[in-house]
Amino acid sequence: MSRYFEDADPHILHITTGHFHEEAGYGTLRRQGSRSWLLILTLDGQGRFRHRDGQTTCGPGDAALLRPSTMHEYGVAHGAQNWELLWAHFHPRPHWAEFLDWPAEGPGLSVVHLGDAFPSTEAAMQRANLAQDDLLAMAALEEALIRCWRVASPNQRRLRDDRIRRIVADLSVNLRLATNLEELARRVNLSPSRLSHLFVEELGVTPRAYAERLRIDRARQLLEHTGLTIREIATEIGFESEFYFSNRFRKSTGVSPTAWRSEHRRSS
Repeated sequence: MSRYFEDADPHILHITTGHFHEEAGYGTLRRQGSRSWLLILTLDGQGRFRHRDGQTTCGPGDAALLRPSTMHEYGVAHGAQNWELLWAHFHPRPHWAEFLDWPAEGPGLSVVHLGDAFPSTEAAMQRANLAQDDLLAMAALEEALIRCWRVASPNQRRLRDDRIRRIVADLSVNLRLATNLEELARRVNLSPSRLSHLFVEELGVTPRAYAERLRIDRARQLLEHTGLTIREIATEIGFESEFYFSNRFRKSTGVSPTAWRSEHRRSS
């Protein structure tokens, strides 16, 4: 008997997790997707994900990542008898932006086969699911995402230079940190030109572009989940000018902050 149903968008503060054992006929549909990110790790059986460009089937050791506001249509794969999965709906920390950058399988959907990284990723997901509070769950989920990301983006597995690692950590923790190249270079005793060269070599973007990506990602979260004004959000993430923030947000997302909030913020 089919158990395919249209599900509501779960309302979460930081993270919600689960461990499902589903049989043939199970499926979930969220036409507007979710306000949160969704990570699904297949442990046994087969699951399928439908997207605008087609359909993707996942088996044991496959991790699927669904972006916010992406249609969710997934369930036990046709012809399969079961699907066992660990899942987590979550709102990422600002410094997770890099770990969520996986190659696309379809619009809003990324899938990676973990191979040898599967056991350690499963263990991290299990810890997230069994954690007694959100802080521990988020810490375990961060580990799982890092392990997935290292497989999904093998050319960016580790930051080799400790100085670049320090700058990345500082920018991730403090979104208001000035991104003037000369000032950042002084923090790690490098010339501006050398810092820029090393940063691009390690991450493929300049320090300013990397910091802006973190800021815009955090701005999207604040627009969707708080009542802060545009001016307050601009200040919170380190933009001195509301007008400049709005311009950079539009350049990154294609819409104004107000339009983003109107489109993506829904009542719980």
